[in-house]
Amino acid sequence: RDSADALSAQLSAGDQDVSIGRSHVSSEEVSDLIQQHLNHFPELESAAEQLWRDAELSNDDLYAGLKRHLERAHRVTVRTVRTPPEERMRHHYDPESRILSISELLPNRSRKMQLAYQVGLLSLESELERLTENPLITSDESRTLARAALANYFAAAVLMPYEAVLRAAVETRYDIEVIGRRFGTGFEQVAHRLTTLRRPSAAG
Repeated sequence: RDSADALSAQLSAGDQDVSIGRSHVSSEEVSDLIQQHLNHFPELESAAEQLWRDAELSNDDLYAGLKRHLERAHRVTVRTVRTPPEERMRHHYDPESRILSISELLPNRSRKMQLAYQVGLLSLESELERLTENPLITSDESRTLARAALANYFAAAVLMPYEAVLRAAVETRYDIEVIGRRFGTGFEQVAHRLTTLRRPSAAG
């Protein structure tokens, strides 16, 4: 919604009423797209599993593995930067310098999420383009918001791989706090990930 607000504010030349309307429509369209897919995107799940193999990721230090992959596969340098608490900037990618700046204020689980998110944007351009070329998405604002939502979906699938998180959910009887500790993720991240376990052959 923040992304949609920023985009629509620029397009509306300061007309707050138009901005709010566009933000609402964009978020509703993205929600409709996700619902159309029942909040499950097999191609993004497969891409996350492929990333684990290609980047030789490990649960022991997933952040270091993702950082290494960004540098090797995409020539992106990851930097941790100091950010005053009052500033909203927590991460920023500069495509010109290929530098991804991550605020030191972010907890480790959020840093991992941002690295995986950036990998998704850089490596899944064609997949994201195809998924957002949908009649439900009627504007550039909605398409940008949809791409962000899908890249976040991919990032969650990287942090919590499908089979592993489903197995953990069954073992712990869906204890969100325990699952979060196992994968180094937050309560909200786990709760959202559990809603995506819709694989027909192995539904959660």
